[in-house]
Amino acid sequence: MSASVSIAVLATAPNATVELRVPRIASTQAGTRTRFWQMRTPAGARFGAPVFVTINVPAPIPATGFCVGAPQISSFTVSPTTSARGQAATLIWGFVNHAEIAEIDNGSGGVATPGSTGVVPSATTTYTLRARCGAAISAAQTTVIVNPSQKQMTRAALTHRHFVFASPPDALCSNSPALLLTAAWLRARATDPPRDHV
Repeated sequence: MSASVSIAVLATAPNATVELRVPRIASTQAGTRTRFWQMRTPAGARFGAPVFVTINVPAPIPATGFCVGAPQISSFTVSPTTSARGQAATLIWGFVNHAEIAEIDNGSGGVATPGSTGVVPSATTTYTLRARCGAAISAAQTTVIVNPSQKQMTRAALTHRHFVFASPPDALCSNSPALLLTAAWLRARATDPPRDHV
């Protein structure tokens, strides 16, 4: 704070009030400073009860960081938790306290808290939210389960279908018309070129 300052008071009627504004500059040093004020006559005689103003200057935040202790992640979820391939989902997180930075892996990067972001996973994916305060790190995870589409399931079923052929085809031949018909069909299938069953 600066040295003592005198403020002129305009002529004021008895029992009236007047507003006085005194500009002050806080100290550059941490601590509490108190200054007293009292009215005085033009001749310098003090009168009335003194008043005081106290200014508290907090200690500066250390340059090593802006947080203390381990970060606290209030929540981290995804909606929906199960989806089809190509379907969007939303990651949602709450406040993260005592942290210098919060970030999500799999391409989301640094995030403000609370918040949300959309993702379109092509397969079942686990997302991790990490918060850091100096060397202390806290993490929370949530998973999107991606189910194959109906088209993919149909292609997979056809791809894994197995055909059994007689080898040699004559092994099924007999005098039974049903067996003769089966053997003829198997011979035809055995000589067919490979086909795409999808």
